[in-house]
Amino acid sequence: MVIFPRRSLEPTEVQPYRILLESQLVTRLYLNELGEVTEHSLGVGIIKLVVVNKKQTPLLVKSLITKTRSEVSNKALQQKVLDLIETIVVYKLPRISRQELMKMFGLGDFDIKTTRIYEEVRDEIIEEVRDEIIEEVRDEIIEEVRDEVRQEQTLEVVMRLLRRRIGNLSQQLQDRISQLSIEQLENLAEALLDFSTEGDLVAWLQDNLTQA
Repeated sequence: MVIFPRRSLEPTEVQPYRILLESQLVTRLYLNELGEVTEHSLGVGIIKLVVVNKKQTPLLVKSLITKTRSEVSNKALQQKVLDLIETIVVYKLPRISRQELMKMFGLGDFDIKTTRIYEEVRDEIIEEVRDEIIEEVRDEIIEEVRDEVRQEQTLEVVMRLLRRRIGNLSQQLQDRISQLSIEQLENLAEALLDFSTEGDLVAWLQDNLTQA
């Protein structure tokens, strides 16, 4: 079956397919010439909805919805047919308002959030936002890991310099030094060049640990 919105759109250059088209194997269907067939057939009506002009769309939609609810008893299948009609309408009339869609579908209390189109758009947005959040969190984690590695390396260097300068440190002093920020560790690395005893370190910590 070959379907055309109207007869004028049928190609005239069909020489390679003439034998096939002139046989009984192919049926041409012109949607604007269906007449009563559209009114009695739900399937053909849905096909016609794709090509019907915008002014005729609301009337055809109401007819198709009524036909769907009266002829399709299976609730799951009925919902799929209504979703298909809804999809065609939204893509055909992208600027249709919530109120117009409500009126077209004959719903007194229409919630756009219950439509499949809304759910698809929402899911797409959620996916985009999720990807952005993941990327942002990933960058934060990388930066945090870098800072952590940098602090560990700086702490290791400072502890090694202190041991060389004033000898082994008590566990208490080591714990206090490990609480310092990277900036304070860098300041301690400069200050320890003037240390000669453990007392110098203790005095420096008393002055600077309150800033940690």
